[in-house]
Amino acid sequence: MRVKSLTGSLFVILLFVSVCLSQAQEVGGLDMQMVAMEQLGLTGGGFTWIDGTPYFRTQLQPETTFGKIGIGLDLVLLLGNVANEETGENEFKVLAENGEEWNSLSNYLRALRFVRYGQPAEPFYAHFGAFDYVTIGHGFIMSGYSNHDRRGLRLNARLQNKFGIETIINDMGSPSVLGGRVYYRPLGRFELGGTYLTDTNPDLDLDNDPKTDEDPLVAMGVDAGISIVSSDTLQVDLYNDLVFLNTKVGPNGETELAQGNSTGIGLSAFKSIFKLEYRILGEKFLPTIFDHNYDVSAPTFLGLDEKKDGVSRNGFYSLITSYILPKVNLIGTFEGYSDSDPKMYLGVSEDGLIDKLSLRAFYTKRNIGQKYIDNDGKEVDPDFFEDIARLDEKSAFTVRLGYEIISAGIPLEFGIIHQYTFQQTVDDDGEKSFKPIKTTSFEIGVKLDF
Repeated sequence: MRVKSLTGSLFVILLFVSVCLSQAQEVGGLDMQMVAMEQLGLTGGGFTWIDGTPYFRTQLQPETTFGKIGIGLDLVLLLGNVANEETGENEFKVLAENGEEWNSLSNYLRALRFVRYGQPAEPFYAHFGAFDYVTIGHGFIMSGYSNHDRRGLRLNARLQNKFGIETIINDMGSPSVLGGRVYYRPLGRFELGGTYLTDTNPDLDLDNDPKTDEDPLVAMGVDAGISIVSSDTLQVDLYNDLVFLNTKVGPNGETELAQGNSTGIGLSAFKSIFKLEYRILGEKFLPTIFDHNYDVSAPTFLGLDEKKDGVSRNGFYSLITSYILPKVNLIGTFEGYSDSDPKMYLGVSEDGLIDKLSLRAFYTKRNIGQKYIDNDGKEVDPDFFEDIARLDEKSAFTVRLGYEIISAGIPLEFGIIHQYTFQQTVDDDGEKSFKPIKTTSFEIGVKLDF
């Protein structure tokens, strides 16, 4: 564990150095979701392989802006022969993007990639559609949350820079994760906040206790922060979050509250954001419970059955998001605690730094360095970097490489996308779950940006 902790610390230091070496630019308008957000898609066609099954792919992905209003479509059709589970015979079908049937409101809503009003830093901001990286407050409850292949609603609003609210609903077709945060600034630089987020159908399976299986997951928190430096080029904030989760089971099977506390410093400079937090986590408390992998990982990823009774943990969380070079955006998080394995998130996007070339990629991994059983049935204890390089059920990975074939007139682009991600499924009883899915796509088309 000591070696893994040292390796993780070196990893954080390297990320911090990358920010310190970044080119000095003015602070302003930097938002983590904007850094992680998808680049403009193509309108055209191509081929997709899902777990080895080929499909012909057509897509319509234009974007347009009317003042503060932005609209993006995402109509993707997959055409191919699919084996009928009952007869075993192949049938020609027209499917949605990840090979799903067109049989739910959530699937039809996916044709509308987003509708937004304003930008996250403005007094009023609303976003309906896909989430790539949503953070509420300081991120101790929700940070990096993604709604994967669904369409949800996010809304931020503030009044006279004293009162504010940030809210989220993960899926307008079948909402389950919802809530938000309100805050008040009584003395200008001093801020008080309160957060309530819930998952109404988490299926946590707390210690396999049937009484708590149907209880909603509830996260409640209060926070306080103060800006000690505030200028056009530098912002330094100190803050503290106290959060309670109903992830603890009492002696009689009743749900009890687990407690966690986070004290942090946030720094904005050189058009970069750096955060470092020291966290104290009580028994059965899960920090940043709503993260990028939340919807696809409960209950195994939550690890509630792995935490020892009476054991508290402590450790550090770090975040960097930066325009390290012109037209290159980077985001990275790393966290590690005593008596547990670390996790990380990395994202990068580039568009125009290299002529005609664009790149978007993200990678997330939990329980780095955790022992696993290989194909021969042997237990393997991987080192830190070996486990990072291995894609498995603890990972999610997406990379898209685009090259502009024709620049004059309407730009024609060729793109390659490879994904190791998750697909939502719904059984006959309406129960939702996610399964790993491997996708490789080749596409050619034009960028329709009006």
